[in-house]
Amino acid sequence: MKKIITAFITLSVILTGQQAYAAQTKSADTSNTKTMVIIDTGVDMTNNLIKNNIVYEVCFANYRSCPNGQSQMEGTGSATIPTSALVNKLWIHGTSVASAAVQTDTSIKIIEIRCSSLLPSNGFVSCNNDLFTNALNWSYENKDKFNIGVVVSPMSTSPGACTTVKAHGDLITKFKQSGIPVILPTGNNFNYKNISPLACYQDAIAVSSVDDKGRLALYANYGPEVDFATTGNMKVAKADNTMADDYGTSLSVAVFGTQWLMIKKQKQLSYDDEINLIKSTSNNVTNIMVKLNVPAVNLQNALK
Repeated sequence: MKKIITAFITLSVILTGQQAYAAQTKSADTSNTKTMVIIDTGVDMTNNLIKNNIVYEVCFANYRSCPNGQSQMEGTGSATIPTSALVNKLWIHGTSVASAAVQTDTSIKIIEIRCSSLLPSNGFVSCNNDLFTNALNWSYENKDKFNIGVVVSPMSTSPGACTTVKAHGDLITKFKQSGIPVILPTGNNFNYKNISPLACYQDAIAVSSVDDKGRLALYANYGPEVDFATTGNMKVAKADNTMADDYGTSLSVAVFGTQWLMIKKQKQLSYDDEINLIKSTSNNVTNIMVKLNVPAVNLQNALK
C-alpha cells in the first residue's frame, strides 16, 4: 500500500457550536463518531448546507492574512472566507469540497483548515509546502483532542515525477501508524501516466474519480500510485447559497474520507482491515484511455 462535558446549563447555552465541540473533545474517544480534517481554502460559513457541520476552524496563511491579521489562527472564524472575496472563484473551493462530504453523510463533523493566503482585492495564493506542513502538524498534534479519524487535502499540483517533501511523508506515515488515513487527490489534468505529486506519498491514499456514467473519469490523472476511485461528479455548494454541477478528484477525496468514517463507525476495523474491506467490496472501473481496473468504493457492500 502506497503510499468533554459536565457544565451548568446556563453556561452550555451560551457556548458557540465550536466552543462546545472543543469542550466536548478534551477527552479522546468519547464517541465512535470521528472528525474529518479538510485542509483546503477555507469556507463560506454563510452557506446553509455546510455551516452546521464545520465544528472547528484553523488558519495557516502567509502575508499575515488570517482573519486575526497573523499567519496562524484557530477557533471560530479562522477558516471563514469573507463573502466579498468569493467574487474570486478560487475561494469557493473549500465550500464545494465540504459540501461533497456533507452530502455523503449529513452528520459528518469537519475541521476546516484554511491553507491559503488572501491578498488585497480578493487575491488568492495557494497553500505551499511550509503551510501544508503546519496544517499536517496541527492535525497530528490535535488528533486525540478532536477525535480525528481522517485527514483529506483536496489540493493538487500539476502531474509529473513523484517528488515528495520529507516532512510531509514523515507526518503521513505517523498518521497511518495511528490508524488515520491521509487522503490525497490524483488531480484533474487528463494525464494517464502521472498523478499529482502531492498524492505520491507511500503511506497516503491516492484517490481518483468515478464520473456520472460510472466510469473512471477521463479528467482524472492516472498512475500506478492510484489506490481507489469514488464519486467525483456531483452538484455542490457555490457562492450565495447556490448549487451547481461540478467534478474533480477534490470532491472525490472528501467523499472517500466520509465513506471511510462511515465504515469505521460501523465496523471499527483497523487501518489495514478497512483498506482490505474496501478493496474486496469495490467495483472495478476503467476508461478507454487507462484500460486498467481501479477499485471504486461500493459503500453499500462495505457496510453489509
